[in-house]
Amino acid sequence: MIKRFQTQLTRKIALWLRLGASLVLALFLTACSDSSGTLALSPIGANTQALELTMPRFLQNRTVNPDDLIARVTINGERFNPTRLADTSVFRGTTQVPEGEAVELRVEWIELVSGQNAVTQELLLAILEEDFPRINSNVEVSFLEDDYETQDFRTYPRLDLDNDNVPNFSERVENSSPFDSFDPVARANAFVPFVNTTNFPVVIDGRFDDVWRRAQYQDRNGNNLFIDNRMVGFDPIRPDQNTEFRWGAMHDGQYLYILVFGEIGMNRTTQGDSVQPWMDDAIDIFWDGNRSQGRTYDGVDDYHMIIPLTQLNSIADNSSHLADGTLNPNGRGEPGFNSADIVDFEGVSFATCVACDQHVYEVRLDLDVLGIPLDRSMGFDVQINNDVDGGERDFKFGWEAPSAPDNIAERDNTWRDPSQMGLLELVSAENSTAIFIE
Repeated sequence: MIKRFQTQLTRKIALWLRLGASLVLALFLTACSDSSGTLALSPIGANTQALELTMPRFLQNRTVNPDDLIARVTINGERFNPTRLADTSVFRGTTQVPEGEAVELRVEWIELVSGQNAVTQELLLAILEEDFPRINSNVEVSFLEDDYETQDFRTYPRLDLDNDNVPNFSERVENSSPFDSFDPVARANAFVPFVNTTNFPVVIDGRFDDVWRRAQYQDRNGNNLFIDNRMVGFDPIRPDQNTEFRWGAMHDGQYLYILVFGEIGMNRTTQGDSVQPWMDDAIDIFWDGNRSQGRTYDGVDDYHMIIPLTQLNSIADNSSHLADGTLNPNGRGEPGFNSADIVDFEGVSFATCVACDQHVYEVRLDLDVLGIPLDRSMGFDVQINNDVDGGERDFKFGWEAPSAPDNIAERDNTWRDPSQMGLLELVSAENSTAIFIE
């Protein structure tokens, strides 16, 4: 079985012998890397089995809408679908198995997806199969997330619905259609091209140099990389999907370079008066190097960096380093609450331009230090906090973070939920010419 989401762990099986005339089955399949789920049989009902099932963590990401997910359990040929408890990842149901009978268990996680011609189809994302001998006593069996199969479509052909040799779950994660064998795995929302050593920013100074004309400013579909999903506040000047905020990027195999454009012209309202940097004009940059897409930060390579536009209580440009390369004592920036550690801006350099016609943030990230891969997609997002009049921020917009509903003032979750990030891929020199969009 291919182990995709965590290191190989040994499944633990614990048996408690306590005789009973009738058996109830309670099934707990959790998706935590450091704990297991449980399959427990105990004499608490007349051959009625109460079943509880928890969605594996790898399915708890932004790709899969839990409202479209069903759990299907088959025990000894009898199939039933537990019911999801409202606003939780828990599914419950009941069934029966006579005492003394062997148990053949199958658990399937199925997404109901609108496929070709808008017809809803079942998409098998993960499957688990286990057999148990005759059950004549209480039994508790622990399972790990690794016991689910998502990739082996040769054993389970339904894991590859369109027969293109790419499993359904991989296609969902990679933004490819699992219903169309001619739709290639795109792997990312946007691609970052390689630039050679004569075309990268030598100095990080917050200015738009000519080298930045080689950066990528469009996504894989040719759309501009706008930071225009309204996350906080109601802004009549910049409603959802309508803002001048945008970003671009390039890399040289050692560093990822990011340029973010903020307020423009008469819209500029420079503020830098808050101790909490996200309450001022500032950007948030998020990245998840191994694209684990968990609902919580893993403390390893899930990063969040907050970079204000100005120094504190000042309208001066903000930078991480001085011209001689030493740390700027007035430099202002910090990792988010849940981010993996970034000490003394290790691997991070940035500078801003307040007086430019459009506010500019220039950022450089060290690929090795910060766990950023090449030729493999990673979680990524860029967001802008906008403070109009001092005090707390008034608005926030994101690139891939979901917009807040029209009647809700705030949906700002990426800082605590890395599954809200989009997908970005840095393409190596060998492959960059094939993806560069002018």
